Amino acid sequence: SINYRLSGEAQWPAQIYDSKAAVRYLRAVAGEYNLDPEKFGAWGASAGGNLVAMLGTTCGVAELEGAELGNADQSSCVQAVVDWFGPIDFLQLDAQFAGT
Repeated sequence: SINYRLSGEAQWPAQIYDSKAAVRYLRAVAGEYNLDPEKFGAWGASAGGNLVAMLGTTCGVAELEGAELGNADQSSCVQAVVDWFGPIDFLQLDAQFAGT
């Protein structure tokens, strides 16, 4: 499990930078942990679900890499994601939470 800075600690896009840095780190040490660096997946719930959806759809987007956090020579791309109830359509959030 990875951790990322919350919005009270750091503004967006720090959260996706942290997530991508974790993927790059795991690729860099894949041999030590018997991981296949060509087959990475990510799972997240709620805000974490939104982050894994971002991981899955922003492969190669340099502005969201945060390469200064390390292992810039490694890919942050993931081959699979599970977004468990993460917010995706932010335009619908007001309607979904009306009256709650």
